[in-house]
Amino acid sequence: GVSPSGGVSPSGGVSPSGESSLSGNGRFFDSKVIALYIGNIYLYQKAYELAVKEYDRAIMMDQGYGKAWYNKAIALTKLERYQDALICYSETIRLLDTECLDAWYQKAMVLSLLGRFQEALVVYEQITKLDPESVDALYKKGLTLCELGETKKAMDCMDEVIKLNPASQLSASVY
Repeated sequence: GVSPSGGVSPSGGVSPSGESSLSGNGRFFDSKVIALYIGNIYLYQKAYELAVKEYDRAIMMDQGYGKAWYNKAIALTKLERYQDALICYSETIRLLDTECLDAWYQKAMVLSLLGRFQEALVVYEQITKLDPESVDALYKKGLTLCELGETKKAMDCMDEVIKLNPASQLSASVY
């Protein structure tokens, strides 16, 4: 998920994610990280348009900045700009692949919101290949199969969910 710091250590130096935030003299070291941080603040304040502008600024500085693409996708999803969000989730997946499984989940959710259940199913199947014991992915895959009228396959997914985690408490809402 998104943290207000976007990987930046408040005290400066290098955060656990390896990104520099402040140089030894107290000046900001990496402008793209600052733009990400500002975007995250706007995101938490629900100022989604302003967040998108800051994430765009970070992306302009580094087209390969996966965190900025992901956070921009979240803001676009909040703005219900689903087509644009899908582009950003796809770019995040291209850049970060399995490092950011949340992008895969969010992409499937947006596809479902658009009624594109067959495409969402493909994404959930990919998630279950990457993480075969993901109860959440299997559950959402099962719900998506239900939407597609594939009741038998949906029930098989739910049976697998129960086998993997009989005590799991999954949300009743997928989309």
